[in-house]
Amino acid sequence: MIAWNEYNQAGEVRTLSEMSFSDYLNLWLDKYGTNLKSTTIKGYQKRIDTHIRPALGKYKLLSLTPSVMQGFINKLFDSGLSRNTISSIKGILTGSLSYAVEPLHLLLVSLMGGVKCRLPELHPKHRKPGIHIV
Repeated sequence: MIAWNEYNQAGEVRTLSEMSFSDYLNLWLDKYGTNLKSTTIKGYQKRIDTHIRPALGKYKLLSLTPSVMQGFINKLFDSGLSRNTISSIKGILTGSLSYAVEPLHLLLVSLMGGVKCRLPELHPKHRKPGIHIV
């Protein structure tokens, strides 16, 4: 009788999932980047090199969790980055990790599904009357 774990992994090669997230991002850009304009790739590369690699690059792909990803997004917010920049970084993470699920089958589910960007608190002088942020 085949053990459940062996059954679930039959026919799958998961050696790539032992790579660092930094190396995985290189793989993703090489494969997925063929569908993008060069300016988009350069923008992705800048955000990856500036924000993602320093914080997450040493993690193994399989050791990343939704909690780690949410913590990273929260730290970006706390560092004072604009919501637009954080959303862009979150989009890169969502796209790259979704690609690890399908078509690569390195992860079973995307790690970014429940990750949220916090709303910045507005300074009182910028709030509209009658709208209160709790």
